[in-house]
Amino acid sequence: MLNALFCWNDVLISLLMMPSAEHRTLMVGVTALRGQYSDDIPTFASGVLIAAIPVLVVYLFLQRQIADGVTAGSTKG
Repeated sequence: MLNALFCWNDVLISLLMMPSAEHRTLMVGVTALRGQYSDDIPTFASGVLIAAIPVLVVYLFLQRQIADGVTAGSTKG
């Protein structure tokens, strides 16, 4: 789950590999909502919320498996 979240939020590789505007990833598009000299905070916050919804939905459906996977190696024997 953490690896998927890190890949989901990866902005640097997307900026380097896909410089054209029509092939942006979601997080690069959210980053583009910020201006160079001014920020529209409500627009940026709504973009971040929309970007977080798929990860939250996946976590809600798989939370038991994620918890089992995290605790599987924590006990001895």
